[in-house]
Amino acid sequence: GNNGSPSSPSSPGSPGNTPVPNLPDGERELCVEMTRQGVKDCVVYHDGNDYVQSGIERLTYLCRDDRENDTCEMDNGLFDIMWGVHYAAKNDYGATESHLKVNSCYRSQRTQNIVNPSVQNSQHTRCRAGDIALPSMNRTTFLNLARAISPGGRGCYNTFSHVDTGAYRQWGNCP
Repeated sequence: GNNGSPSSPSSPGSPGNTPVPNLPDGERELCVEMTRQGVKDCVVYHDGNDYVQSGIERLTYLCRDDRENDTCEMDNGLFDIMWGVHYAAKNDYGATESHLKVNSCYRSQRTQNIVNPSVQNSQHTRCRAGDIALPSMNRTTFLNLARAISPGGRGCYNTFSHVDTGAYRQWGNCP
């Protein structure tokens, strides 16, 4: 959802030996490194009771289609997933990155046609997807952690994982 208390990232089942992490209540600060833009930022987007409008606006701007300099209203659930993956990775799995690497979030249809023209109805064009990475983590562990937290789609690639808030789907070389 886009309003109210944070959605608790959940899963239809945790794969392998990766349990669904017990994420804390309270303030949520998402630290991202937008790899295409070369920008790092830490943004408080939830105060423990509600989403913080200024934080949501900043994350929405960071997650823009930088090829077109175009934004859309991002699904706040995506920020919850990204925060949950990064929090658990650092606190439970020893990831060393202070910022979650984000390769892509929102894509205009024109950018989608350039990046991956074979995919129709991409969650990236619907403001509900992110391609994320934490290179210090074992690839399989990272992909399983992303799946445990993200109830939606999961794409598995060699250097990153796709997560989204759409219906459950899985593709790529997933463990």
